Amino acid sequence: MWLVNIEDVTVPANIDNYCLLNKQPANLFFYGSIIKNKLDEERIYISEEFDPKKYYIITKKNNDFSIQYLYGTFFDIDDEFLSLISNLNNFTTLDNKFNLSNYNNILKYYNIDCEDNFGYFSKGLLPISGKYIFNLLKNKNFDNNNYYLTKNDVPFYLSIASPHIFLFSGADANVADFQKKFVSKKIKFNFIPDNNFVVGI
Repeated sequence: MWLVNIEDVTVPANIDNYCLLNKQPANLFFYGSIIKNKLDEERIYISEEFDPKKYYIITKKNNDFSIQYLYGTFFDIDDEFLSLISNLNNFTTLDNKFNLSNYNNILKYYNIDCEDNFGYFSKGLLPISGKYIFNLLKNKNFDNNNYYLTKNDVPFYLSIASPHIFLFSGADANVADFQKKFVSKKIKFNFIPDNNFVVGI
């Protein structure tokens, strides 16, 4: 029987298991989970049928830096939402004038929202509620019931994950450049449990 180590909640995800998302994909959206700690790494499992990947991104919002771990898949976005990407290209998450209200107004035009995960906007991400997965998917034959699976002997109730959708606009190339500069300088990341970090030399 799989036993929960409560201390794993305070242990950050292992960055060595993730690759830097240093190129923001065009006309695609991410569907999956934010991995917050070691416990999430052990309990959340996505079917290999969907070729899930593990990424980390370094985000900056209002001069606050954080690192986010993503586990999931990039999918082609439905043609109906290509103009959404174009509209977002006029903004950047590094721009303090681009706020949650602006973002929500753009989403409402497409009859979608980020009510379930709006908090990630403050961390430099562009969230959409996971319930809109079939709206955004170009391939409507997606089997959502078999996306998340129960891993090994992990109890079913612990394997339940909250799926998120994230967009990456072309304007976020600025974010990608920012990340590459951080990594190229080999700055040391001193992690604390909430997955924010402070910078040291």
